[in-house]
Amino acid sequence: MRKRILAVLLALCMALAALPMTAFAVDLTGSGTEADPYQVATEEELRAAVDAGGYIELTASIEGMATSLNVTGDVTLDLQGNTLETTVQSGYFFNVSPGGSLTVNDSATGGRLVSTKVRVVQVYAGASFTLNGGTLEVTDGDMSADVTVFNFGNMTINGGTVRGVTAIYNYAPAALGDFTGNAVLTLNGGKIEGVPCTTASKDEYIGSNWACALMGEGVDGDGNVKNPEGVTLNIKGGEIVASDGGQAIATNASSGKYAGFVINMTAGSVSASGDDGCAMYLPAIGVTNISGGTVSGAQGIRIAAGELNVTGGEIIGTALLTDDADLVSGGSGGTQGAIVVGKASSGYVGNASVAIGGTAVIKNTAEGEGTKPAIIVSDKNMGEGGSYDQNSIEVSLDGAEVQGDVVKVSNTTPGATTKDGGNTSLTVKDTTIEGNVINKSKEGSTELSGVTVTGDVKTESAGSTLISNSKVEGSVTNATEGSSTVIENSDVGSRPETGNVVITNSTVDGTPVEDELGSNVAQVGGKPYTSLAEALTAAKSGQTVTLLVGEVALSSAIPAGVTLSVGSGQKLTVAEGDALTVLGSTGTLAVQAGGSFVLADDEIVGEDGRLAVDAGSVEIVLSTGAVTLKSGAKATVPSGKELNLLLPGGAVRLDVTIENGASATVSGKLTVPNDASLSVDGTLNISSSGLLRVGSKGTLSGSGEISNSGKVTLHRGVDTEAAVSLAITLNSGGEVYSQLTETDLDSLIERGEKTTGSFTVAGITGDGGELLSFATKYTYKTQGGGTIVTTYPIQVAAVANGTVSASTSAAMTGSTVTLTVKPADGFVVGSVTVTAADGSAVAVTAGANGTWTFTMPAGAVTVSASFQASETGLPYTDVQAADWFYSAVKYVTDNEIMNGCDTDLFLPNEPLSRGMLVTVLWRMENSVAVDDSLVFDDVDAGAWYGEAVRWAAANGIVNGVTETTFAPDSAITREQLAVILYRYAQHKGYDVTAGGALDYPDAQSVADYAAEAMQWACAESLINGMDGLLNPQGGATRAQVATIIMRLCENVAK
Repeated sequence: MRKRILAVLLALCMALAALPMTAFAVDLTGSGTEADPYQVATEEELRAAVDAGGYIELTASIEGMATSLNVTGDVTLDLQGNTLETTVQSGYFFNVSPGGSLTVNDSATGGRLVSTKVRVVQVYAGASFTLNGGTLEVTDGDMSADVTVFNFGNMTINGGTVRGVTAIYNYAPAALGDFTGNAVLTLNGGKIEGVPCTTASKDEYIGSNWACALMGEGVDGDGNVKNPEGVTLNIKGGEIVASDGGQAIATNASSGKYAGFVINMTAGSVSASGDDGCAMYLPAIGVTNISGGTVSGAQGIRIAAGELNVTGGEIIGTALLTDDADLVSGGSGGTQGAIVVGKASSGYVGNASVAIGGTAVIKNTAEGEGTKPAIIVSDKNMGEGGSYDQNSIEVSLDGAEVQGDVVKVSNTTPGATTKDGGNTSLTVKDTTIEGNVINKSKEGSTELSGVTVTGDVKTESAGSTLISNSKVEGSVTNATEGSSTVIENSDVGSRPETGNVVITNSTVDGTPVEDELGSNVAQVGGKPYTSLAEALTAAKSGQTVTLLVGEVALSSAIPAGVTLSVGSGQKLTVAEGDALTVLGSTGTLAVQAGGSFVLADDEIVGEDGRLAVDAGSVEIVLSTGAVTLKSGAKATVPSGKELNLLLPGGAVRLDVTIENGASATVSGKLTVPNDASLSVDGTLNISSSGLLRVGSKGTLSGSGEISNSGKVTLHRGVDTEAAVSLAITLNSGGEVYSQLTETDLDSLIERGEKTTGSFTVAGITGDGGELLSFATKYTYKTQGGGTIVTTYPIQVAAVANGTVSASTSAAMTGSTVTLTVKPADGFVVGSVTVTAADGSAVAVTAGANGTWTFTMPAGAVTVSASFQASETGLPYTDVQAADWFYSAVKYVTDNEIMNGCDTDLFLPNEPLSRGMLVTVLWRMENSVAVDDSLVFDDVDAGAWYGEAVRWAAANGIVNGVTETTFAPDSAITREQLAVILYRYAQHKGYDVTAGGALDYPDAQSVADYAAEAMQWACAESLINGMDGLLNPQGGATRAQVATIIMRLCENVAK
């Protein structure tokens, strides 16, 4: 839309230069207050009223106005069904200056603000404009006509319509001159509509239209976005519509000139009609977040740069994919799909990142035979030597619902030559795809993990496809000899008969088949390789190389950003004389549960790299001093070998953590050198031949256990101290040595004695082992001195009207102790105290969920607490008698309708979920059991809300968000709340005849299915407005629902 941008900016310059005319003295009827508004029927009266500010009622239409109006104060204009029309040929009709505000209402119907050529409203930075009713329109369909509303201030639409070739143009203020702040448009209701251009200098522009354009401040000389929030669009209701091939929401790439926008969509709809219509055109760098509402078009969303995060709502494609449909350069159109990702020829800046998950539904509703793309990813021009070989496209689909085909493509323009492939990834995880997966990429990969595909998986070009831990109900095919498919741990309907095929641990049509590896030893992205070195070289940053055979030798480096995964039963070896080399800051070696890694010598070379050992959720990581063993991990230092937590050359020290549930065994030697650390929250086993040595400036910490049958030496330098906050169990033959100086060789350092340095060790127990020994028994050269000190006890005093417990019965000095304090029913916590042995008070800090913490002093402590009767008669600390919702919370608590979210919290301001609401109604029915089957796939009968949903569905109180999903964890909207309560009232036989018009500016944004229920709920005062708006797609808090339930029980249930 480059030509359109130039036209808009030229018009803006003229508008900024326009000066308001001085008004003549006019006698006005009314005082300009809300109770007594100005009554205007002529141009002169309107000008005088706008200059005066206040409330204005238009009593007659005024057409052919030849001057502009400047709003400097607060003006509220009620059209009352009349029309204001200007014939001004340059500038604007209404200008809202900094500090001013304009509100347009239409208390009747049919009111209009109309311009034949210039913008109807211009909103400066620091100004605000609110539309509650009426229609704003530029009627000239020529491309040179101005936009209907130019906004670089703050605009809110609650009702009414804005219409034009470009209906609303939002621009970052700083991009227009010496302005500050951001441009913000919030759509709560109403309609923004693009109208097709009828005349233009070029035929290609005929029919073009842009309902809502977003132009940011751009990028700086280093390619960084100057202001990421320069323009913000919040869609909370209403609709944005492009007509016949236009763009409903449009941004512009232009080599980064207009980068910097945010779109937040929680409700409402965005749509574009026609075969080339695009609902959201996102070529510029920005962030788009969609958690609700509907987006639809032949191209539902086209994104070329920035971030797109879809966690809810529906994204709908309305067209079939034609064979030669390619990405259009400089605009939308071309490749069809619900979500289309990719760059075209030139002008795009930045990476593209798309994350789809949550409750989102991505689907294609086109009719007829052919490919119905729900998601389509293009790697056009992304390959080496291409326009964007320094950029990346990352698309991840995790958990969303897909109804249609998932497609990856390269350039499809006949006769065109482009460099395709590059850093372009499509990863699909834990998702059901009701359609096909089609890989048309010339060299890239498509990766499926934990996916169910109801159709086919096709590799139609020279690309590769990985099917892992998945089910394909249809066939799996390779179209050419150059294509490849890897099938592992999966069930497929049929296997490819051409191309390079690898099958491991899988079934075909339900029948187990022999592994087919050929000479392949590893694969990446579904493409197998005959050597591990080739696979590592081919892997791109972010990809994982997996082994296909039982044992492979590693002789090459793991590249930056690449993970080498060793699966169960597999072994990776590094031969004597070779080294495991991990390059960059993000290279990873991951060893899965049941896999093993053998390092034949003691060389580990890393350039800020990482070594990882992973067993499901288990991971060991070496990275600039970071090593972590997570739950379930097991690591071994073999006899005769040493793992020194210091990379060769001495430049990088390593910090090692053994998490709870993980274990490491040392049969050789494990050294924690100076400035390195070893933290043990799990178990560290020192065998009889093993040695753990901690250097004079090394750190040994954690809350786990060292089970020692060998030797542990704790070295300390002069005047240094270190705490060992973990338990050391001395098995038979186990020894713990503290550091001695040469003058101390013939003397034993007794417990509690301190020389030049010290260690504090918690919870030492022994079974025939020695706690301390003479240094002459250990041949490692010694220096410094030390002592071992036990921990101090924690005594919890007896209390009344509640309970108190401590996280441990003894703790070392300086450690953090957690207290859990629970009041009895009807009581709240009064005080929590910790007293030291000398009678002094120890500071206590309150935490979440009834917890307190304190730091252990150098001595025993006594813990106590007091409880007092709750003044509210409620067990909740976050509900007070003065709160507006107190009586409602007490009502639902006393009647056992609603419970708290913790022992002492009600969380009144937290949103109520759909599952919570039906559970509340079910409890009101005494939790009656029903025998009907559960019809929703996302509701587990064993969940806390499962039986409530079963009951509600059986009685027609809920229908679900789709035929098969209920979305129990989604926040309830106000219109959903009204519908469910209405159906519950019908189920109970209550009188539901109350109704009437909804007198709110955003009433038209109520969904059709909810209109009758919302009218009833408002008439019964169950639901009231919020800040003058009905806000039907907004949420409801627990306190609000408690109040509504109380009203329902007391006023409706008669």
